Amino acid sequence: MKMRQTASRLIPGVLLLIAASTQVATAGTFTYTYTGNDFNQFFGNTSLNTSDFISASFTIAAPLGDNLANANESSGALSWSITDGQTTITPASPDGTADLSLYITTNATGGITEWDIQDTAGDCTVDCTILTTLNFGPSDFFDQSLVCIDNSCGGTDAGNYTTPGVWTSAQVSTPEPSTAALAFLGGTLILLGIRRRKPQHRRRLTPYRERAEALSAIQLAISPRLQK
Repeated sequence: MKMRQTASRLIPGVLLLIAASTQVATAGTFTYTYTGNDFNQFFGNTSLNTSDFISASFTIAAPLGDNLANANESSGALSWSITDGQTTITPASPDGTADLSLYITTNATGGITEWDIQDTAGDCTVDCTILTTLNFGPSDFFDQSLVCIDNSCGGTDAGNYTTPGVWTSAQVSTPEPSTAALAFLGGTLILLGIRRRKPQHRRRLTPYRERAEALSAIQLAISPRLQK
């Protein structure tokens, strides 16, 4: 009987948790990540080496469309970054957001086939780093880290001018508010069902304790008489 009563209290919460787990999370963002190949050409006194490469990523609210043709996705990027392994540029970098360039071409299934991503960190009237990955076909590709001094881009650079990297994409789903509410309500009902059962143990155990104490008192009272 006790188990049935406990189960009956827990069932509503369990059912709500099951309903929450079967909800489809429709909200989410899409992140596209580019991983380039190691630099193989260097100019000037650069600190970059053959273990460095260009990598970039950007996050948007919806997946890229099919058959895009050099579409400007700069304004739609919720977040982005690009790095050469030593310098990383993000929207928080100095002068970074003003010079963001993000152009994408996709195939019939939304895969990225051509791209032009470039951003700048620093003030180029003094010195700045320009990170670029561009691919418009076999004869028009480069991953490059370029340092400009006094508006003259003749400082140092490193790059890969022969082998494009690869793109990957991932969706990051977040629960709808209704799903989170169902899970919270289900968990609350389960906790309430468990807590309700605890006082019953205390109420039922108390009379037994009282009787045991009474019997002990009687035994102590009559034991001297019995010994006589």
